[in-house]
Amino acid sequence: MSKQDKQMSIEETFSALEGIIRQLESGETDLETSLKLYEQGTLLLSECQKKLKTAELKITELSGVSGQ
Repeated sequence: MSKQDKQMSIEETFSALEGIIRQLESGETDLETSLKLYEQGTLLLSECQKKLKTAELKITELSGVSGQ
């Protein structure tokens, strides 16, 4: 994951992931490009999941609700 990816907002990260999905679903990329896009997509997905988990923990902390 590059420094730029870590600085992206969650919205920007989701947008980048959606762009990759559109490219892969188009069927217009060769195998090598598709594999690179897939790898980038999995990294972006992981980053989205981390950001969502962080947001969830922050909301839980701020609301004073335990994780039940």
